[in-house]
Amino acid sequence: MKKSILSIATISLMCLHTSSFAKNISIGTIEIGGGSTLSIDSRETELENSFDEITVDTTVLSANALYYVRPNLGVGATFFYDSTEITEQQTSKEVMTSTIGPMVSYNFSINEQTGLKISGAFLKVSGDAPNNTDQSGFGWNAGSQLSYFLNDHVSINGSLKYYSYAYERENVVSIDLEESGFNFGVGLSIYLHQ
Repeated sequence: MKKSILSIATISLMCLHTSSFAKNISIGTIEIGGGSTLSIDSRETELENSFDEITVDTTVLSANALYYVRPNLGVGATFFYDSTEITEQQTSKEVMTSTIGPMVSYNFSINEQTGLKISGAFLKVSGDAPNNTDQSGFGWNAGSQLSYFLNDHVSINGSLKYYSYAYERENVVSIDLEESGFNFGVGLSIYLHQ
């Protein structure tokens, strides 16, 4: 009997200890986050009797805002901007894509300084391509974000997301395109508590 009571007391204290040091995000908290996606692009072109070089410069920025309607459950919006410039034989062309849409995220507390967020978003896709070509459509993304909290108001984040877009490129003729892939990003979030 004493062993059972001692076991229950020990388990209760362990649960209390874990929950009191978990990094939970409370109702009413506003999270404002932003970052830059890391991308690696390697291309090698071999043309006979030619020493042409292809340069690809990519700028990727992202931002989101969440309002926590329940502990650890946030709803809000996300924005993503991607600009790629390709230079070949002293000729440059630029492709710009942006997405915006509603987002939902849930934080799983790992310990007092770390949380793992699972999120998803439905996106409106728009952009410009060479020769005054407009592109528009819809897409979605889903992924995870590991957050390390420096204090109650700031976290450093690393994220991995899968995205899928379906859009139409319009110029003289319309072309239906699909694009999908992974993004790895780093960023910062600020938490405003009520």
